[in-house]
Amino acid sequence: MRSNIALEQQSSEDSMAGLELVRRWPGLKSKPWVENLVARASEEKSIAAIIIIGSAIRPRGHRRSDLDLLVLYRGTKPKLRAPVGVDVRHYPVESADKLIAEGNELLGWAVRFGYALYDPAHEWGKLHNKWTNILPLPSADEARQRADRSLDVARDLLEAGDEAAASDLALAAITQIARARLIKKGVYPASRPELPLQLRDITESTLADLLEDALYKDFSTADLLDRLNKVK
Repeated sequence: MRSNIALEQQSSEDSMAGLELVRRWPGLKSKPWVENLVARASEEKSIAAIIIIGSAIRPRGHRRSDLDLLVLYRGTKPKLRAPVGVDVRHYPVESADKLIAEGNELLGWAVRFGYALYDPAHEWGKLHNKWTNILPLPSADEARQRADRSLDVARDLLEAGDEAAASDLALAAITQIARARLIKKGVYPASRPELPLQLRDITESTLADLLEDALYKDFSTADLLDRLNKVK
């Protein structure tokens, strides 16, 4: 058996390798906060694994990219106060396998594109190895329902004069419509900035252009929603 010291050294090396994958650290506080979380994770007995996901570690990014973390825990959910720009999602480790089998979007994305920063008992590694080649696609219907909900709120906010909030929800709606189209074609959606490339591969160029405009260019929310009505 490997000594505890050797295991701790390997875990530290794996964590450092994972942190080096981060291409974009949002704000000034995100990097030191994540580094401290990983360094002190063993002191929080409920934390079973920490997986880094999201567009911050993918080849393409955008100005709205957050840093996303998935935390698997046992027993009581750990209380983590993340800084702005870091989005932490929690799942009980005992239910992760069942949720992946049911097509849970976030856990599936972590299997497909995530990297473990902390996994001392290899619990996430076992899940990853089990599901990596048989991962079910997320639900296209659920993606479409999320899109419709975001669109309804975006229109209400636009009428109320809240352009910034309406813009964020319009982007969310366009993203979910893009995801639904890809899933129906049997394509596992990657991070949001990568979706336009995937859309063009399935000949959805109009939707790809719309998503890129929502991500990278200064179009009004009203214009984006009007164009979305033509591709829905």
